[in-house]
Amino acid sequence: MSWADEDTARALGSRDKLSWVAVGVLAAALGLAPWLVRLVSPSPLPGLMVTTNLDVALLPFTRYSAVSLPTVMVTGYGLAALWVRSFSSRQPPRAQTVVVASLSIAFLLAVAETAVAITGLISLQDFVGFTGRADLPLPLPLFVAVSVGALFSGLVMFRLLTGRSRRGALVGATLASIAAAEWISALVLPWISSVDTPADSLRRLSILGTATGLLPAVITGAAIAWARRRSLGWVLTALASLVLLWVLPVVPDVLLLANSQGMARTLQSLTALLPEFLISFERVFTVLVAVAVAATGGWVLPRALSGTGHRAPGTGR
Repeated sequence: MSWADEDTARALGSRDKLSWVAVGVLAAALGLAPWLVRLVSPSPLPGLMVTTNLDVALLPFTRYSAVSLPTVMVTGYGLAALWVRSFSSRQPPRAQTVVVASLSIAFLLAVAETAVAITGLISLQDFVGFTGRADLPLPLPLFVAVSVGALFSGLVMFRLLTGRSRRGALVGATLASIAAAEWISALVLPWISSVDTPADSLRRLSILGTATGLLPAVITGAAIAWARRRSLGWVLTALASLVLLWVLPVVPDVLLLANSQGMARTLQSLTALLPEFLISFERVFTVLVAVAVAATGGWVLPRALSGTGHRAPGTGR
């Protein structure tokens, strides 16, 4: 190979690496979109306190808004995983490493910037005019712990979605779909809340709730059908995904309740509240929709594949 060819190959390699870094940074920016959009929305939600004294935090940091912190990060990793699965056949293995590394670095920088903002908030509490418990920033150690947990959860989900195991991808798809539903809700909700007519606002909120409730059910059901294998492992994984679909969407409600009345009182009333949260029409209906989609897909997919000459899913992981 000539010197010119080597220079060309080196330039192309550098350009590819920059594009992979851009994918990771873009996934982080899209994950942060609901929080950043709230800063300019016509009707900011409770718990969003922005003052001219402080730089705008890149991550949710108040007791109210921090519930969405895992959603922001997990969605970012989910978008990156979607890109990797879509273009993995055209990219070398190191592309996945560069994408997830740049995404993680972007989120870590956002955590550091927000930690600095929290420190400033705590030092200026007497001057910025907190309006209630929900507006209080999280204690810095708690914010860091939640951020690290969300980052780790995103990495695990990314690995599940990009791995070769269909069972792992099934669990990852369930987690990603739940995060995506919360992400969409957080992105759209401030704009719906700005509608002048209360009737229009309620109608749009109802549509949003139905759509975001059905999205994880449809994706989970389709993933169960796609990952179908005649094995006990597939059955157990499908059941685990349905349990996650049933339980995880309730967690933000419990955390918001803890923020409003305190963790001690919430734990005392949790026994009475959990049946109300879990055994509700919405939760049961969501699981039934996922089962119906999985059953329909399990019947249609083998016939569609056999019609195109592909082998229907059989045994395997």
